[in-house]
Amino acid sequence: MAPSGGIWAPIALNVLKNAIRASHLIRKRLAEAAQRTATASSEPVPILARNTPRHPISKAAWLRQSKGR
Repeated sequence: MAPSGGIWAPIALNVLKNAIRASHLIRKRLAEAAQRTATASSEPVPILARNTPRHPISKAAWLRQSKGR
């Protein structure tokens, strides 16, 4: 039977390499975002907000509701 270190060592190294790459990418993105917010103007940015129902309404139900009471 092969020693378990021979099986798990390459997997552990691969996971470690991926974690290091991910941490470098996150640091880079956070630095870019911080720089953008520091240099951005203080003007408000419009945000689109929609007030739509969660489920589509059938045509018959729409007609009933549009008639009013």
